[in-house]
Amino acid sequence: MATSDDARSVVERWYTALAAGDIDGVVAGFHSDVMASVIGSTPVSGRFEGRDAFLAGTLGVVFESLDPEQIRFAKSWSIFAVDGPRVVGLMTGDAVAKNGRPYDSIYCQLFTIGDGQIVEYLEFVDIVVVEAALFDNPLTRPSEPQRAPMSITHLVER
Repeated sequence: MATSDDARSVVERWYTALAAGDIDGVVAGFHSDVMASVIGSTPVSGRFEGRDAFLAGTLGVVFESLDPEQIRFAKSWSIFAVDGPRVVGLMTGDAVAKNGRPYDSIYCQLFTIGDGQIVEYLEFVDIVVVEAALFDNPLTRPSEPQRAPMSITHLVER
C-alpha cells in the first residue's frame, strides 16, 4: 500500500511529465491494469479496464485530435488532498484542436496509487469543450447573461 508521501510523488511525477509533453512518462504512470473513468457521455467518456483500453478509448483520441504544436496540458496544477494511496488534483490545460477550436479545460482528477503507479483514475472535465473541440459538435448553453470565463489560477498558482 502506498503511503501519502509516495502517492503524492507519483502524481507529481505524472503532472510534471504531462506538463513537459512527455507522453511516454504519462503513459508509464498508469499501471497496465488501471481502472480509468472519464465522467460524461462523450465518445471519450466511460470506464476503461486496462491501460491499453484507456489509451485507445480516451488518451489516444484526445491527442490525435489536437494540434501537437499547440498543446499545453498541466499548464497549472495542484494536489488538494492526499489520504494514503488516494490523491485529488486539479489541473488546467489548453490546446487547439485540428479543427481550429480551442480545447481549454479544467480537470478534477482522482488517483489511487499502488506499486508506484496509478491503479485507478477518475477524471471530471467540461464535456461541452470536449464535444466542440474534439468532435466538432458545438454544444451551446441556454441563453443567459454573459459570464466571465472560469479560472482556477488562484487555486493552483505555485
